[in-house]
Amino acid sequence: MKTAAQAQPNAEQFAALRAYAGIHSGNWRKNLLSARLNGNYEGFKHSHLLQQVRNTLGPAWLDTFDLPTINTSGDNIAAGMKETP
Repeated sequence: MKTAAQAQPNAEQFAALRAYAGIHSGNWRKNLLSARLNGNYEGFKHSHLLQQVRNTLGPAWLDTFDLPTINTSGDNIAAGMKETP
């Protein structure tokens, strides 16, 4: 069994986290915590993946998780998940 320190999101979940962070920029953690508490992801298309992260990794995990710098070369995994205006 993985400990909280070892557990990581899968590729789809990671992409959803990165896309959510891209939309909410510097406040993404605060906004995600709020969304987790009230269940309102403000229409984010991949909210089910964020809920999976919440359910499997828990709130403490978010405090320790840092998104790597987003690759601007166009090959980042979240590129296909960005919300369209």
